[in-house]
Amino acid sequence: MSGIASFDTQFRGMLSARRKAASIGRYYSEAHEDWRALNPLSEEIVELEDLLDFFEDLGRALSTDNLTDETVHHYFYTWIKGYYVVLSGYIKSGLHQEGKAAWCHFEELWSRTSVIEKRIELDAPTFLEGKRQRDFYSDEMALKADK
Repeated sequence: MSGIASFDTQFRGMLSARRKAASIGRYYSEAHEDWRALNPLSEEIVELEDLLDFFEDLGRALSTDNLTDETVHHYFYTWIKGYYVVLSGYIKSGLHQEGKAAWCHFEELWSRTSVIEKRIELDAPTFLEGKRQRDFYSDEMALKADK
């Protein structure tokens, strides 16, 4: 398996990380809490970083032209846009022990796929807010493994 199919398989197997990231995102979007209140060694943070690492790897594949912007947009933009606020908030929080360059491809991934979204629909939001964001997090928190 190579290319987008391997990323798709990996992402589908990350249900726990996606649920935890959505739970953190929902809490922080509703409570407007300071990220520093989280324990940097907690299971939630470890899983949040696992999801961030996935998107970083996807962004790296995009930046090295192993995948096209259009292909990545087609397969993953819903989640890139959905998780952008919580993941970028975590990166900016300084809570992590990584350097600033640790997840530099994530921002590029979001930016390049957002260009595709804007080309399709000029006034399309490039990240979720309010009810759309809460609904996205609720859907991700409710994910169950395929039987």
